[in-house]
Amino acid sequence: MAHHTEIPIRVDAFLRLDDRLLDDRTRRLLESALDVRNPDDPMQFVPMLRRDTDGLLTIPRGFAYKLAKGLEQCGYKAVWDDRRVEAPIDLNVEISDEYRPRDYQAVAIERMLACEQGIYEAPPGAGKTITAAHFIARASQRTLVIVDRINIATQWIERLRSVLGDWMTVGLIGEGSWSEGDITVALRQALWRRKDDLDARNWWCQFGAVILDECHAVSAETVRELFQRFPAKYRIGLSATPDRFMWMTIASRGIIGEIICRTTDNMLEKAGVLVRPQVIAVRTPFEFPWKANARDKRRQWQKMIKELKVHGGRNTVIAKIMASCRGHTCLAHTDQKSHAHELAAWAMAHGWPRDRVMMMTGDESGAERAKIVEAANDGDILIISTVGQEALDIPRLDRFFLVWPTRQPLPVRQMVGRVKRVHSEKAPPIVYDFYDDKVTVLRDQFAVRRGTYERDHLDLRIIG
Repeated sequence: MAHHTEIPIRVDAFLRLDDRLLDDRTRRLLESALDVRNPDDPMQFVPMLRRDTDGLLTIPRGFAYKLAKGLEQCGYKAVWDDRRVEAPIDLNVEISDEYRPRDYQAVAIERMLACEQGIYEAPPGAGKTITAAHFIARASQRTLVIVDRINIATQWIERLRSVLGDWMTVGLIGEGSWSEGDITVALRQALWRRKDDLDARNWWCQFGAVILDECHAVSAETVRELFQRFPAKYRIGLSATPDRFMWMTIASRGIIGEIICRTTDNMLEKAGVLVRPQVIAVRTPFEFPWKANARDKRRQWQKMIKELKVHGGRNTVIAKIMASCRGHTCLAHTDQKSHAHELAAWAMAHGWPRDRVMMMTGDESGAERAKIVEAANDGDILIISTVGQEALDIPRLDRFFLVWPTRQPLPVRQMVGRVKRVHSEKAPPIVYDFYDDKVTVLRDQFAVRRGTYERDHLDLRIIG
């Protein structure tokens, strides 16, 4: 058996090693493996290597498995010096049968406990929050959950208390609150604003488990720098869409870890958790003289969108479809608030009562969001939202209106996922995709969306 030179690697918030112990070839291979750049714009990159104050090479912790394998292939053996933080707590919870994990959730929980770091990928409706609550109970570590919006923080707190017990106090950091508990839900913006003070107090070292919700955002600098401050034993990322762009995927997995468990739509459909919606593509009469060879495409796009938002013929088509969905629980997504208000006016002009048309644009308080969700559970409501891509826990949704042009497959999947949840009082779900086939660039975008629907085995019908 070949002799392998031992390389000590300290594990805390990062992996730290003395690269002077490596030969030149191995150092070059390591640097190359951690050179993560956008192939379309090499100046856009995620820095993965740095030096600490002791002069040690510092590498993101999610790279541990690949580092060990790579060193082995070069004749070295990684020797781990584990300095991760454990913060044991006694939750002493008895979870009711109502929240007993489903088979696919049980698999994810065991993988989180066994792997200790990595990404759990599951579609909207899989119950990632419930799965995480079970993981927290089993890990028995002081835990921090990091989210990006207050309404998501509120959902987490409510779900944690439902699963683990109403008596449990869950801390909240954000929106003017700074209360910590054995389990704390924090807005990442609130942590980032106070990072210097928290650094001085070594605040990050009090948690034995950290969960990053919507972890695909970890490739962004602020999220990356925040997450990598924690030396917790368990560092878990949750996302329905970790693979937005391949080069960002490499960065995300290097920082958090590999995908340790993947739950698919098919699994959820077999478990009776999700139902597959029908997609109805609706042609609109919108026209615009798009020039593929225009010098300033950005300006041309902005001009087209400005016209699209107020186009009477297009908005009439949308409003008539909305009117045909009275009695249903409906969600429309647009990227701009001004368009949301325009659509609300058109919907009310075509028969939707003012008190059943509600806006969700990110400006609402947590209490206002809760009222909208409660109203949605009664049905016969139209929610017009600019946040339709984020976590909206409204199982009764059965109509979705995609009214804003886009070509990105993953946000489309997120939005379609909003109507997939099973609910005893909902009709078979339908997604209405309004596409503008008279404008070449918008027709091309629909072709990409159509490919997404086909790959997801969704029944597609075109009308208009």
